[in-house]
Amino acid sequence: MGQYTVTDLGVLPGGTYTYGVRMNNAGQVVGYGNDSSTYQAFMYSGGVLNTLGPGWSYSTGTHVSDGGYSTGYAQISANSYAFVFDGATSTYYAAPGGDYAYGYGVNDLGVATGYGTTPGNSAVHATLFAGGVTTDLGTLGGSYSYGMAINNSNEVAGYSYVSGDASYHATLWSGGGVTDLGTLGGSYSTASWIDSLGNAYGSAYVTGDTGYQATMWSGGTAIGLGTLGGDYSGFSMVKEGWGAGWSYLAGNSAYHAFVSHGAVVSDIGTLG
Repeated sequence: MGQYTVTDLGVLPGGTYTYGVRMNNAGQVVGYGNDSSTYQAFMYSGGVLNTLGPGWSYSTGTHVSDGGYSTGYAQISANSYAFVFDGATSTYYAAPGGDYAYGYGVNDLGVATGYGTTPGNSAVHATLFAGGVTTDLGTLGGSYSYGMAINNSNEVAGYSYVSGDASYHATLWSGGGVTDLGTLGGSYSTASWIDSLGNAYGSAYVTGDTGYQATMWSGGTAIGLGTLGGDYSGFSMVKEGWGAGWSYLAGNSAYHAFVSHGAVVSDIGTLG
């Protein structure tokens, strides 16, 4: 079995806890922790833990790219803003007309995605944050959509409610267009990752909504990765076609971790 080293990232000045949320290939970590009065986003890089938000009411770091850009959201006065941190300074992004914006994915070029409220905070739309400008990506006809991941071609994966808001589907925003990625026959699906080829990854319900499976969308086709015998499976992390996740076994009383490459799934098993 491989040997690993556990590194204590420490705490912010005056704080007692930190939570790591995402790490890139360079070992940089973003997350959040408390200080003497609130909680703030942080980046751990080169052995040093620094807050990203001095002066913010509170903030959270949600993603860091291999290019070293990080994103998240910060409460400033009465409004929430998405931010993109380039290693030295943060650029703030307002919502598309509303009061609340949140960053959830950022690429190696510093372009981020997430979501924000519309005028009157009556709806929530997936958004693109780039060059100081917030772009409303729209929906599949419903009132709500969410951008969750972005690749270096600025293609965004997420999900959107359909007309009537009775269900939501995994969604791809690319080149100014919006595509319904569909489901595995059920009512719901979400996409939370996207690779450099534009393949999206998430989960989708099967016919009758009796369960859901880890799902890859490639070339307009939804590919269910199945389960390890149970009714449910899902991804925990995906990077360039490789996935790690979990699946219930037959009877849905126990579950195992799995690793996948494309549509091929392998049961990792347990520690005994």
